[in-house]
Amino acid sequence: MKQVVRDMETRGKEFGQPPNSPKHEAHVIASVIIDKDTYDEVRDLVPEDFYIAENRALWTAIQMMDAKGKKFNALSLPYAIKSLELDSEFEGEVDAYITTLVDENIF
Repeated sequence: MKQVVRDMETRGKEFGQPPNSPKHEAHVIASVIIDKDTYDEVRDLVPEDFYIAENRALWTAIQMMDAKGKKFNALSLPYAIKSLELDSEFEGEVDAYITTLVDENIF
């Protein structure tokens, strides 16, 4: 997991663009949703580390839920996204985005 994060941090620097990798972002978030222990390995990431707006919103919700001691998963995250008023990033498809993210990244 740490190598994935390092890859995200370095990708794109040579081209003068913010480092980004939608595939790696999806893997990080899906891993955290699927296995809560993974969150401890990447908890120092901040929403601005995510290039994709939907992933930034998801990471914000994950961090807020963790800070409040609430459990996060594919069922609770859509409610958190909506209560934080971050659902505009998803064009009304929060549940579908999270389901697809997890389904496409099951290892």
